[in-house]
Amino acid sequence: MIQQPKLVQNGFVERAESGFGRFITPGDIEKSASSSTVDLLASTGRVTSRYGFAGNRILMRGPMGYCTPRVFLDGTPISMGGLSLDAIAPVSVLQGAEVYRTGSEAPLQYGGTSGGCGVILLWTH
Repeated sequence: MIQQPKLVQNGFVERAESGFGRFITPGDIEKSASSSTVDLLASTGRVTSRYGFAGNRILMRGPMGYCTPRVFLDGTPISMGGLSLDAIAPVSVLQGAEVYRTGSEAPLQYGGTSGGCGVILLWTH
């Protein structure tokens, strides 16, 4: 049972119990040997990264192949804008993460039903 007040307040715990999406808990982060957020997210089996013209991009496998998911940090949508995910949210500040394969799998307030690529929610301390 996850006891962190922030994860209870933001709905992480309730969503984790719902069975939709993949969840990385504080315990998972603590036990992980991942040195990067992308590697940590890749442990869900849904996220990968590719190096391209604009640098390292985070990708998910969507219905039509690889695509760029919507990413939220503490409930706020973020634009990668050429920055790496590790620069924006390093593993050391993460308290939990949620990975949804499609927009329709994600909670409504985070783009549920819109977009087919997926949604990543990152929660910090």
